[in-house]
Amino acid sequence: MKSLHSLPQDKNFFDTYANLIRSVVWAGLFAQVVSGITESGAIFTSTKASLEPFYLGWWGLLFAALVAALATLVIEVGLRKTFPVAVDAVLYRRWSGLELWISVFVWLLSVALFTTSGLLSFHNSRVIVDDLTPEAEQETTTQVDSIYQVETAAHRQVFVADSTLIVNNYTAKIASTGTAFDGKIKAQDEKIRGYESREVRTGKSYASRKDRVRQERAELQAEKVEALAALEAARADELTQAQADYRVQVKEAVANRKKATAEVHTTNKQAEADRLANVNKYGGGLGWFTVVCLFLFAVSVVLDRIHRKGAGITESVQIEAYDFRPGWFTEWWCAVRERINYKLHERITAFANNTPAAPKPAQPGAVYDIAEALQHVTIKLQLEKGEDDDKVIYLNTKEPEVASPRRRQIGFQKEVEAESSCDLYSTPNTEGSHTKHEYSTKELREAKQRLKMYKKRLGSHQQKALAQEREKGKVCKRTAEAIENNQSWVEHYTAVIDQLAEGLKS
Repeated sequence: MKSLHSLPQDKNFFDTYANLIRSVVWAGLFAQVVSGITESGAIFTSTKASLEPFYLGWWGLLFAALVAALATLVIEVGLRKTFPVAVDAVLYRRWSGLELWISVFVWLLSVALFTTSGLLSFHNSRVIVDDLTPEAEQETTTQVDSIYQVETAAHRQVFVADSTLIVNNYTAKIASTGTAFDGKIKAQDEKIRGYESREVRTGKSYASRKDRVRQERAELQAEKVEALAALEAARADELTQAQADYRVQVKEAVANRKKATAEVHTTNKQAEADRLANVNKYGGGLGWFTVVCLFLFAVSVVLDRIHRKGAGITESVQIEAYDFRPGWFTEWWCAVRERINYKLHERITAFANNTPAAPKPAQPGAVYDIAEALQHVTIKLQLEKGEDDDKVIYLNTKEPEVASPRRRQIGFQKEVEAESSCDLYSTPNTEGSHTKHEYSTKELREAKQRLKMYKKRLGSHQQKALAQEREKGKVCKRTAEAIENNQSWVEHYTAVIDQLAEGLKS
């Protein structure tokens, strides 16, 4: 993403103030450099002093330098980015709609950064000069030095205890404050989940309520940041004050040592006075110079934005393809994950393709109707190999006889024995006596058996057709042909039975 500037529309206005604006802009950059140096020095000194009780050695110096550099970049780069936008909000009257909110927050951020930069630069200029100014040379003796070392060690212990207590107290305060705000934020999240659940249950939209809750949650987060920042600032102030007290105590020890050394009292006192005078002189001058630099930076930005507006220079943003694409790490990770998924799925698919299909189910056994077999004299054995290819075997057997005790014959007539051992296929001649096979013949019974068989097969295929319609939405061609074939056989044997029945009646 690149920022592009158009050519000036008002060439006369641009030419009139171009050289002045260029010089002012360079002066503003120089002012920012000076302000950044003073800020970094102050932050470095404060951080180093805060880390002294931990005796980190050169690691403490490295950490203090890193903190100072990052803090300075945040302040100065933030001013360079936000303050021009704040000035444009006034020049272009961006005080309506969503631009109003952006303008207000940009101004608030600019004021906060200006205040922070000014306070750090002004109030810590004396500390910077004091740290950079070498100590005055002192004439010492063994006794005086011993007393001085004992006093400074005691003061250092007090400073370590005080600074540790301050850090611990504010750590607990920061933790408790963060926990309290986290609880409130979590309550707002639960409200949002409650509205979402109500949307699912009722089908109504609670978008406005969720937006209000989200706004309240954002405000709570802002309050949390502000509260934590205030605690951090208070902790830094107390640590700075503890450091100042420690310095005062050290200075008192130095003064006591000066008083104890009568021989070098005048020389040492004058040297220390000269040093303090230089610190006060140059520290105050540096502080006011940083304020002037901050003012120069503000003026340079304001004049530059006015010059751009007066000359009709507009700023546009050139969007590139990479601005809306995921980062390189995201694309690399997605590519690796996709390749792994491909390899795994490829192996799973190959394994599944090599797995044989399930075996066919066993053929069902023959089903016999015992009641039907006892009533008729024909037993049908049917082997189903397909829908049309079947084999039917008819076995002739005797009709079951009812066992009864043999009675003695009365008279001179002999019993008439059946001419055949089975009356299934022929009707015995009883000369006037009626039997149950009087109106039945072999052909009629076979026709009824065939009709019953085809009706069962027709019903089975019809059930299969209904299942196919439910599952697939259509009937297979083979099933439809089987239904049609069995239906024709049912009609055929129905007609044959009717003809045979009429022949018997006639």
